[in-house]
Formats: sequence, structure tokens, C-alpha cells
Amino acid sequence: METVAVYCEPKLRTYGFKKVTDLSLLSWTAGPNQTAACGLMFQKLGETGLRFRLVVAHGSENRGITIHLLLDRGMEAVAQGRLQGIWGRPPESDQAIHCLSPVEMLFFHGPHYGDRYGIADLVFGVLAHESISVVLSACSASSIYLVLPHKEAQHAVAVLSEAIEIPKEIGTRGKDPREKTIHDCT
Repeated sequence: METVAVYCEPKLRTYGFKKVTDLSLLSWTAGPNQTAACGLMFQKLGETGLRFRLVVAHGSENRGITIHLLLDRGMEAVAQGRLQGIWGRPPESDQAIHCLSPVEMLFFHGPHYGDRYGIADLVFGVLAHESISVVLSACSASSIYLVLPHKEAQHAVAVLSEAIEIPKEIGTRGKDPREKTIHDCT
């Protein structure tokens, strides 16, 4: 027996949106006999100093694992070379590393994001209504990550800000923290 809890509030809340631009997405599939080596591969990538922003993995059709690696733009060739070096041989045709660049990431956190089904429905509904494509998505506890096409993150923030409440900062006298404030220092 499974118990599912759903949290309902008049308007979904987030602690704010964070966007990262100038990224590249590398994707490849490891066969069923290579899935155990994936953890070691990421450890070795870290030891080489290559940093990545997000990694998402899911089962593939051939009982293997498809891996998506999001990293800073311009690091694609270095990452591909290191990945091929770790595998010890050039990837086979079904293991080719595919690159999509440039892309952007938008991520946000909320107090009740354990109800990911309702939140995903809202977020994807709003984005679809505005014809904003989602290249890749992931969620972890109270966080949602969206990989979007180049120059779409700002538009996504604008439309999601209409559907999701962003609390005002304490001490701003009710002002929206996204609004710019000019201070007179004289």
C-alpha cells in the first residue's frame, strides 16, 4: 500500500528562480554491461577537474542507462575527450556522445515541492501555453531543474513568475525583490 499526499495552496510558492546561461548538454547511452562503470566514470571526471552543473540519468530502451551532463559552454570538446579516455576506446555508434549547445538552465526551490506531480503539471502547463520547449527536466526533493533552449530562460522566468508566488524580502517594505532599487549615496 502506498500513501500519496498532495499539498494544495491558492498559489504555488518558490524561494526564487535561478538561471544559468551559456551551457552545453552532452548525452549518451551506456549499454547494460557498462552501467556499473558509470559511477567510476563520474569519479574520474571529477578527479580531472571537469566540473558539471547537473547530471541526469534514466533507464534506456536497451536496459542500459542514458546520461545527460550539463556543463559550461566551451567545455564540450574537453569533456568528450575525457569521457572517451575513461571509456578506454572511442564510443560505439549507439554510444556516441551527442551535444546540444547552447542551452540554459532554470532551477527553483519551494516549501512544498514534495508534491512534484502537481508542481510539474503547473510548470509544464504554463511553459507549453507559452510555447517554451523543455529540453530536459529533473527534480530532487524540493528542487526543480529545467534545461531550456538558448535564450528561453528569461521568458520562462517571466511567465512562471505570474503563476508562482515569490515571497517579498524581509525589510523591503513589501517591494518585489526582483525590482531594481537605486540608492542615493550622497
